[in-house]
Amino acid sequence: MADIASAEGVAYQVADIAPNTPQRQDGYLFPDNFQPVAGGDVFLARAGSGPPSIWRTDGTPNGTQPVVAGAALGIGALVGSNGQRAYFAGSSSSRTSAVWATDGTTAGTVLLKGGLGAGGFFSTGPDWAVVDGRLFFHDCHPNPGRHCDLWISEGTPETTRKIAEVAALVGKVTGSAGKFYFLAPTLDEPRPTLWRSDGTAAGTVPLRSFSFESPSLDVTSVGGRAVVVAEQKLWVTDGSSVELVRTLGANEFLEFFSAIVVGPKVYFLAVRFNGGNTFDVWSSDGTVAGTSAVLSTSIAFSPLVPSHWVQQLGTRIYFAVPGPEGKDPYSLWWSSAQGGSAQPLACSACSSVRGGLWTLDDELLFPVKVGDSYSLWAIDPTHVPRPVATFCSNNFCGTGALVEAAGKTFFVVTPTSGTNELWVTDATTAGTMKLDTFPWLFELYGSASADALLFGASRDLQTQTTLWISRGTVQSTTELTVIEGAGSEPHELRRAGSRVAFLACGDEVGLWGAGAHDAEFSKEGYVDCLGSTDGFHPFVSTGSRVFFQHAHFSGYEELWVTEGTASSTKKLLEGHGSIRDIAPASGDALIW
Repeated sequence: MADIASAEGVAYQVADIAPNTPQRQDGYLFPDNFQPVAGGDVFLARAGSGPPSIWRTDGTPNGTQPVVAGAALGIGALVGSNGQRAYFAGSSSSRTSAVWATDGTTAGTVLLKGGLGAGGFFSTGPDWAVVDGRLFFHDCHPNPGRHCDLWISEGTPETTRKIAEVAALVGKVTGSAGKFYFLAPTLDEPRPTLWRSDGTAAGTVPLRSFSFESPSLDVTSVGGRAVVVAEQKLWVTDGSSVELVRTLGANEFLEFFSAIVVGPKVYFLAVRFNGGNTFDVWSSDGTVAGTSAVLSTSIAFSPLVPSHWVQQLGTRIYFAVPGPEGKDPYSLWWSSAQGGSAQPLACSACSSVRGGLWTLDDELLFPVKVGDSYSLWAIDPTHVPRPVATFCSNNFCGTGALVEAAGKTFFVVTPTSGTNELWVTDATTAGTMKLDTFPWLFELYGSASADALLFGASRDLQTQTTLWISRGTVQSTTELTVIEGAGSEPHELRRAGSRVAFLACGDEVGLWGAGAHDAEFSKEGYVDCLGSTDGFHPFVSTGSRVFFQHAHFSGYEELWVTEGTASSTKKLLEGHGSIRDIAPASGDALIW
């Protein structure tokens, strides 16, 4: 191994086989899944090979680092937080699922419950929900019976407990003011049943069962009460009795997918398919008397609303209402916060809204498009609308990702394909500006701990993904740390004469070879970035060469040999059945 021996002495990098290009897994770019913890924030990102790891940041470069390896947790997501600890739900390749809690340190990452059973034919792990800082999750048993245990946790093993047994997955958990509600059949009643819980087993009880005859079955919560749609009827409950509000029409559809709680009321949508369609907005405080329609307008198609379609400003509630086509441009409507019917707001841009509504300090902000220009508008405390600033004059500009941080609102503008601009506003013309431009820009997150915006971005599609921070000025918009690429560590290193052969998920996935000062890709093939080498197994060195079996997904198998270069990598046998093992024998190989 003369060439390799010449590399002895001070360690140095031979070659970068996997430049840190923006990494994807299951369609996601990292960093992702930001959640607050005590004294900082955690997020998911690559840290070498394997599943994404948990990182922690305090908003400084030295305070940003991986703390829990993804290989220890499995493939999953940070699903919520109670402010002190974040919850992680993950599954291994064998579909064994578990839920964890972390405070952003290795020692403070604890298993809440492992070995969770899958929830049904289409489930790969536990369904979960984080409501009022509590984690709800399932442990489902195999057939026969297919019943599920519903568990709750407040972030420690001691507070993790089973609260109910149900006959199927709980589709949704909602709650407020210490009361939680969900719909699931009981072990004795196959019909969908409304349950109420206070977070204990004794306080988790079924309230009422409903028939299957309804196009919609859903529940939402406000002020410790629940609003339910079932049996083509609207119901409310205070957690004890369930009361009927009204029977829906035969062609009326109501759902809580877009429901938003504003103050003491929850606002939700209904559509009447009556030849043309009628779009209704309802509000409820969880009582029969406090549930009523707020506005009604005609649309041609099923409505689409932005995620922030309702906001309160002082004594008024504002709504982004779909236009005649059931989508944008939206019209701005308002009603009294005390109740009553809503009405359109009159202004030159109030029927040209192109996104959601948000409040900043004591003003309401919204984007509009008039002609070819996109502008930001504001409504002041006296409810007078005014233009703030133009942010695009390109006829078509995508806008989105509204996030509040550092006392300002950040948003993304996409003037052309492949160009993403980060903008900020403080509701003034001078304070509305473009901060930077990136080909990749994703996952904007407002950190209360750092009092700043955190986000993932890349300057160049061929370079690394970086975690960035901004406090709303060009000067404060800076890189925090590089996020490591996926699968960049070589593994299964084998001697091949004066070189080494190894496997890696670099820019090219498969077999590589390296000497003291170079590395080259030798053969494409399947390498599991989680660490398995099934596509090149067995993988055995005889000293001067490396012999291996190359397995195709089709089951077709071949015997290959390499001396650590592309030119020396050759096929020896094919189609001779599975190779069970390879052993070195005086520089050659024994194969069986």
